[in-house]
Amino acid sequence: RAPKILFAANYSHKLLANQEGWDDLMRSLPLPQQQKLLKLWMQDMSKQTQLQDDSLNWAVPLLHEATSSQILQQLQAVLEVTPENVRHEFWWTALEGSDCWTILAKPYGSNLVPDIIPVLQRAAKTMASTIWWQHWMTGVKTLIAVGAGDVSVWVPNILEALSQVQVDAVDPEFLRELERARNSRFKQASQTSKTTKDKKGRSSNKSRKSSLESASELSSTTIWVRLRELVTEGESAERVVLQQHKELQSKVTTLQTEQKNLRKELENIRAQLHEEINRREEVQIAYEHLSRTYADTEEKVTYLQNDIEEKHRIYHELQISHHELSILHEKTKIELSEWQRMADMWEHQSKQEREAGKLEFRDKLRRGPVRIASYVKDYLEHLLEGDSNPELIPSLALSFDELHRYLLSLADLPQEMRIRRELLPKPEDS
Repeated sequence: RAPKILFAANYSHKLLANQEGWDDLMRSLPLPQQQKLLKLWMQDMSKQTQLQDDSLNWAVPLLHEATSSQILQQLQAVLEVTPENVRHEFWWTALEGSDCWTILAKPYGSNLVPDIIPVLQRAAKTMASTIWWQHWMTGVKTLIAVGAGDVSVWVPNILEALSQVQVDAVDPEFLRELERARNSRFKQASQTSKTTKDKKGRSSNKSRKSSLESASELSSTTIWVRLRELVTEGESAERVVLQQHKELQSKVTTLQTEQKNLRKELENIRAQLHEEINRREEVQIAYEHLSRTYADTEEKVTYLQNDIEEKHRIYHELQISHHELSILHEKTKIELSEWQRMADMWEHQSKQEREAGKLEFRDKLRRGPVRIASYVKDYLEHLLEGDSNPELIPSLALSFDELHRYLLSLADLPQEMRIRRELLPKPEDS
């Protein structure tokens, strides 16, 4: 089971570290299994030419509990031979989950000192969480309290490293404790130097000259320590001021750049706003035009609907009229047939009447004008023969008058034109 877990740890720890079950699995393993995993990893590490930074992060759950000194010893042995990049990544990940340095400060504090500043710089770059900074500060305080390593050396280095980064999560009280720790170490060094010099003076000749020299050396040492403190404080203050100046200058530059960008964005927003306003006006104009067009179209549609209804009504009336005309046509055909029959009858009657009129005209003409004309002829013959009877002329005149009246009476008959054409004399023959 251990090789399988180690295989998963080596090749899938990034995925497994994000699962809550991985921590439970590592903690639930028996102590021999945990030790075997660490030994197997050390053997496998010796065969690797290059390890990734997070190659040992799978073992972080073993450190969180730290209930077994054997596991801590084994883990410490692994960390001693682990490359720096892997070790720094391991501590950076471990401090996020627990205050492990506080547990390891007393037995392995000197081994942790070299990793303090690299882990600090990594956290400053990656913007570590507030919990991480709390664990780190607590661990550093514990290392100072147990006197891990040369505190007079690595505490000033921490102060210098903190002055070069801007971290809001660092507690000001923690910085003051670092200052006190640095100052107290300088005082201890001066007191140790004083005690050593006093013993040397008494063991030599205990003379007044030695006492004066010891006092002079003590004063020089005290002055040097104080001067060193002042110089260190001045340098620290200067670095802080320079760092703050750089940060302020960087912030001013950033703000100026942001101001320019904001102005550009504001101009762009204004331009977009004007475009939107113009587009809105165009849309409003187009909407009004469409509204008018819609109203006109609706009016035309209404007109066309009314026109179609009127045409439907007219068409219906035309159908009714056509039906009535069909009926009237049939009636007219019947009436025309009847009228044609009556016209034929009337024509036949008129023909018969004309024939009867001709006969009557001839009869009247034979009984009237022909007889009178014979009288006139006789009168004329008598006149032409030289008859001097004076009564012939009045009789002739009367005969002509009678003939004229009779002819005029005949003009009322249908043969008027024929009479005028045949019987009456022409103007040139009158």
